Amino acid sequence: MKVRTRAIAVILISAIIAHLAFIYSYPYLIAISSYFATKSEVKVNEAYYQLPINASFKKVVMPSPDILYSACVFDISNSDLLIEAKVPNFTYWSASFYSLNTDNFFTINDRTVKENLSVVLTTKKSCNAEKCVFSPSTRGIVIFRIFIPDNSMLPELMEYQKTIKCTPLKAN
Repeated sequence: MKVRTRAIAVILISAIIAHLAFIYSYPYLIAISSYFATKSEVKVNEAYYQLPINASFKKVVMPSPDILYSACVFDISNSDLLIEAKVPNFTYWSASFYSLNTDNFFTINDRTVKENLSVVLTTKKSCNAEKCVFSPSTRGIVIFRIFIPDNSMLPELMEYQKTIKCTPLKAN
């Protein structure tokens, strides 16, 4: 009877540990798998510009066809990253910063920046730039969204999209 009770306890404890390990690692697995799924298209520390979304787009679950997406997969382990863009002042736009475990640690949008976005992404506690964003991890992704109020505005909005830049600064 004792051996059977111990075996059940070991199985339960092992199951709990495995469950907790999975819950902890799941966001990292999602981030890593999305990186490998787009590795041929997306380069680290460079802006990626997605064409307008349509019904055939399958890379992201339930994307909005009213949003123009761009992204910057970042690795700031060797240098800080300057993120710049000319942003439209006549429609909604946002830049959301995600750490490697998929936590959203910073978001900026049209309510706070009206013309030109310029921020330095860093892990250092001291930053000499006017606007610094402190990342909790050295790797992650910045997702840019621009609302398309009318399809006739798409060419102009795509010009704004092309101004998004992710430029590594000098090495740390």
